[in-house]
Amino acid sequence: MQAAAVIVADPNIRGDYLERISQTGVFPVVFDIQAAIHLRRGLLINPLLGPSAESYLIGPGTQMLLGSRYALVRPFIRRMRPMRAQEPPPPFRGVVAFGDDDFRGQTMLRVRELLGISKVEKIDVIIRSQHPAMAELLTLAEENPNRLAVATEPSDIALRIGRCHFALSSGDGWSLELACVGVPQLMLVQSPWHMLNAQRLDDEGAATNLGDCDSVTPIQMRQAVMNLLTDSRERFGMARCGRKLIDGRGPDRLVNALEIMLHSGAAAEPERLAA
Repeated sequence: MQAAAVIVADPNIRGDYLERISQTGVFPVVFDIQAAIHLRRGLLINPLLGPSAESYLIGPGTQMLLGSRYALVRPFIRRMRPMRAQEPPPPFRGVVAFGDDDFRGQTMLRVRELLGISKVEKIDVIIRSQHPAMAELLTLAEENPNRLAVATEPSDIALRIGRCHFALSSGDGWSLELACVGVPQLMLVQSPWHMLNAQRLDDEGAATNLGDCDSVTPIQMRQAVMNLLTDSRERFGMARCGRKLIDGRGPDRLVNALEIMLHSGAAAEPERLAA
């Protein structure tokens, strides 16, 4: 196909595969959030807030793009940023957004816990339509029509984010997008490769990291939610720090960086390969 570059986003890919790609003349662009790949030549991208640059093993022909400036914020979420300049009026609404990697089944568990907190009058679940608990969540929403709703489409998701007062997330890319918009968060981390991201968001004051999801009891969860909802200054501080940390221009910077690398001669002229 004579592609100028190939984008690789797979934690199972290793350096020898990337080396073979590079030998064809195609410029490799690699997403690596675990510092697990040795890239000798190409563009290395980590859109999360950790690991640090010192954790990566790279060659002299590699350019690294790491940190908050390159967080991937989707356009339909970034458009909500001006609308969230101020906190929405009551009643209190919460969003549950554990992302596509909710492999430890936290969504249904935490939704039931939030339903037991009367101060949270509305709960919106952001979820993919293929989620294993989708049918169960829809049934629960029918049983609680005035309190619980499920959102799967971008337009509906943006509306829910614009109205919420806090969110439950897992320290993944969703957490960065919510920080960009200015949504206070409580994070229950589901994977070790997201823990550094969650810790950095906590250190920056953009969210509260409750730790590994299995270690957070219902009582601890309830107390954290109540503390956040009764402290308007804490919510304001989280929103301000999150918006300051993530400006939402990461995709634009990634495109510019790729164009610079390709047009500066960093990528060799691709060869025509026989089928």
